[in-house]
Amino acid sequence: WSMGRHFMYCLLPILVFVVPSLHEYQSADVHNITITMLFIASPIAVLLNTVPTLRRIDLVIEDLQNLESEIDRCIRKDELQAPSRLAKFRSLELNNLCFSYQSHSGDTTFNVGPFNQKISRGELLFIVGGNGSGKSTFVKLLVGLYWPTRGSILLNGHVIKEDYYTTYRQLYSIVFADFHLFDRLYGIEESRRADVEYWLDRLQIRHKTEYRDGGFTNLELSTGQRKRVALIAALLEDRPVLILDEFAADQDPEFRHFFYHTLLPELKAAGKTIIAVSHDDRYFHLADRVLKLDAGKVVPFEEL
Repeated sequence: WSMGRHFMYCLLPILVFVVPSLHEYQSADVHNITITMLFIASPIAVLLNTVPTLRRIDLVIEDLQNLESEIDRCIRKDELQAPSRLAKFRSLELNNLCFSYQSHSGDTTFNVGPFNQKISRGELLFIVGGNGSGKSTFVKLLVGLYWPTRGSILLNGHVIKEDYYTTYRQLYSIVFADFHLFDRLYGIEESRRADVEYWLDRLQIRHKTEYRDGGFTNLELSTGQRKRVALIAALLEDRPVLILDEFAADQDPEFRHFFYHTLLPELKAAGKTIIAVSHDDRYFHLADRVLKLDAGKVVPFEEL
């Protein structure tokens, strides 16, 4: 914009003073040309400055297309029937599962594990521990976002191999603490409108946003309210395991009580396996099991 404007300001004196001395122009012609140049200066400058932006957009689209192609290549032919197998989920086993964070120099900065746990279908499991105890790393290992340094995950007694992780992740619906909320429900058919309407009412968020044209009308919400909308998207995926990372931390006391005493038991009764990362010790007794982490390891949990 600045270069285009400077160019026009340099051109105008030439049109007004230099060009008339070289050719026989009427003063009215010079006046008309000058006015025209002033009017078109801004659109031309905007157009010139739009070209780099359009080029960047083109590069982003190209990168997205390449990413989509790479994802397609990673999906194996033998995974095509995997969603039906995932629907038959019975149990998950962690066998000596470990993970190590590495620095740029290759030194190990933090270890988690080994984890030897079994999670059964329909279980309500709480993951607890202080900040930096390894809760988030444990969850990312469990859902297949991290490839373990050592050990393995068994689904229904069968080891999950690395080339199967793309489909294995479809076992989970997740609301992370640092989630991103889209204004549209991607991958959700319009025929599911009744389900969306139900959850808007059930999660007490209809007074803040509505579902229209495949998306939500308002996302200018508090963090707790945005988490409720994210939970709606996760529930509509209808996957066997639901993971909630500090979901209740930003909720008001009334909804927090509803979440632990009503919503989680309802989801469990519907057959969901629920893994909730939580600091709300007053509700720990509602879980089937509490897994406590400290310094990356499972430690005994002593109920208050």
